[in-house]
Amino acid sequence: MRSASAVVIAATIVVLTTAVWAQAPVQQQQVWVGRGEALRPAQTFFGPTGALQTPTAQVVGDKRWQVGYHYLQQERGSTNFHVPKVTVGVGSHMEVSVAYAHADGYDDLCPLALREPFDVEDGGHVVASAKIVLQQERGSGPGVAVGCLDIANEIGLTAYAVASKTLFENSLLPVTFSGGVASSNRILDDAFWSVGFHPMRRFDLLVEHTGYCYNLGARWWPWRSVLIDAGWQHLMDSQYYAGVSYLGRF
Repeated sequence: MRSASAVVIAATIVVLTTAVWAQAPVQQQQVWVGRGEALRPAQTFFGPTGALQTPTAQVVGDKRWQVGYHYLQQERGSTNFHVPKVTVGVGSHMEVSVAYAHADGYDDLCPLALREPFDVEDGGHVVASAKIVLQQERGSGPGVAVGCLDIANEIGLTAYAVASKTLFENSLLPVTFSGGVASSNRILDDAFWSVGFHPMRRFDLLVEHTGYCYNLGARWWPWRSVLIDAGWQHLMDSQYYAGVSYLGRF
């Protein structure tokens, strides 16, 4: 039933956003945080731009692409999880992403901060996703986006809507708030949110709730195009992860 409702929501999103896109194209708008530094896009675990596992209303940008890799290991177990991915901007208001989620190890299951465990014996899964920005963040208004995670339902089809807003721009501690709703049986569930703190140039601290678990992480841009991140997925189960990505232009 949940899978069927997700398909209906996904189809509705596609129809509505296609109509909006055709009538009112959105202009690229950068969000600026402290010390004159633009807020850079970053991939989530499964590819779309966002916090750690939850999406935000930001996209990678026009004529931009991002390629990355995440590694996760369970503290209580011997399962490793590998997720290489690529995200591509389609104009200034849309992005598509593809990730290859693969687990290996001696345990039968890998939770991966999902509502239902990931079956190692299933092999790899191709997770394709898309996101469209309906309204870019500007002035006092938030950014608003809709999208679908795992369109082919390899792990768990997830249709969602999300809004994001950065407060205290050009202050000592800019903060980005995001919140949304989703229909899924695995990746996200019902209401989700994230908070990103930007205490210094090219460094972020993030905390989020996926609808059923908390994740915590940090991001560091040693160079303008290179991102290194690490943290914990599902704090109660202590699933450690690390990742690296590169942001490029066509």
